Amino acid sequence: MKKARGVIAVLAACVNALFISVPAVAQIEFKGKLTSQTGLGIPNGHDSPNKWEFLLGTVGAEGELNAYMENSTVYADASLFYDYIVKEDNLTFRIKEAWYDYNGGWWTLRAGRQLTAWGAADGLQVTDVLCPQDQTSLWSSDYSESRLGIDALRLSLAGNTVTADAYWIPFFTPNELPLKEGNPLKEIMIPSSVSMNGMTLKINKVTKDSFEKPDIALKNGEFAARIKTFLPFADISLYGFYGWDDMPVLKYTIGNSINISGTYERMTMLGFDASIPIGTIVLRLEGAFFPNRAINISAQEQAKAQFIAMQKEIKDFDYFVKRNQLMGLAGVDFMPSGWTITAQYCIDAISGDIKMIDRERFIHIATCSVSKSFLRDTLELSLTGIVEMNHWSSMINPSATYSVSDQLKVSLGANFFVRGPDKDNKGTYAEYENLDCVSVKAVFSF
Repeated sequence: MKKARGVIAVLAACVNALFISVPAVAQIEFKGKLTSQTGLGIPNGHDSPNKWEFLLGTVGAEGELNAYMENSTVYADASLFYDYIVKEDNLTFRIKEAWYDYNGGWWTLRAGRQLTAWGAADGLQVTDVLCPQDQTSLWSSDYSESRLGIDALRLSLAGNTVTADAYWIPFFTPNELPLKEGNPLKEIMIPSSVSMNGMTLKINKVTKDSFEKPDIALKNGEFAARIKTFLPFADISLYGFYGWDDMPVLKYTIGNSINISGTYERMTMLGFDASIPIGTIVLRLEGAFFPNRAINISAQEQAKAQFIAMQKEIKDFDYFVKRNQLMGLAGVDFMPSGWTITAQYCIDAISGDIKMIDRERFIHIATCSVSKSFLRDTLELSLTGIVEMNHWSSMINPSATYSVSDQLKVSLGANFFVRGPDKDNKGTYAEYENLDCVSVKAVFSF
């Protein structure tokens, strides 16, 4: 609540300063949209417990306001959504962006809540760590719309071939996690029980208050920078980030039941991306290095550590380790005769001993997306596939979007999750196999 009041106060001060300093508003623009989306669980070659159950259901409204005045701009974007699938806190009001921008020619200063996309990847997170993610949605194709705004001060410098952005983020914003009762993703992230040493233990209720955020203090601010250069043969960007990991590391305190808590740990990222046109193909490269990133110790290993700590009469035990992490991506974009074809390969590797952690040393992911417009660009058909190549589990997302008019668009899509051939270790996307669903979405813009 203190953070929200602080953001509103800063924005109000910016707006007041703007209207005091500028005698008249040159232009005001307002636009909005109404949305409705419903998802129905379907069987996918097995007896899913969620078949023919509603897994997704939202209605909402979003509004954007732009005010332009000489060298200044005020922008606000807010939304109100009702989720009739979750069983608590169904109504969500969110300020996506609210900032004041002053353009001084070769420099620009922006203050307030803002969104920025980093990196050249399509739907995968490599260097894109600046803005946290809303991970509460079942619909996997909404990555581009899932970013949450950061409350920041941004200074931008612009030259003929080079631009630079520097960020100071005084308030930490973590990922939004699927913790509400009724969210179909909650059981995957926080199951109701786990089997450990031959016993089944119940997990106590987990809320966002279970995770300890860093105190609001000057020393706990985040800093980020991006330098982008436009060369004749490529566009190249360099990234640097020092802040907090948007995902908490989980601590399992085990007794007759399991209590899950967690903390957000410091994180550093150094990265780059490059887009290189080669004839009709664009080659995209991206890489990120995370030195000493906090990675969770598995629940079983935490149980052992807790038992040893109790024997030695130690109150606490280790629930994460620090490891170097390296991520790399290569992708191509090809657009022949109105088609858009994108293919990517991504590798995620960590160093050091991995016996205590619940992941492989190398994680391989490949994606492919094909789309084309028909009927004078009123109908768009697309097909996206993702395969994690460690265990060959996959996700397939076909969709069709039809523009009924300039204001109304209707979309039909589906998510299919397929387990790999390894039955003992089903793979990343096979964890979602009971969440196969078909979705209908309508968006009315005004």
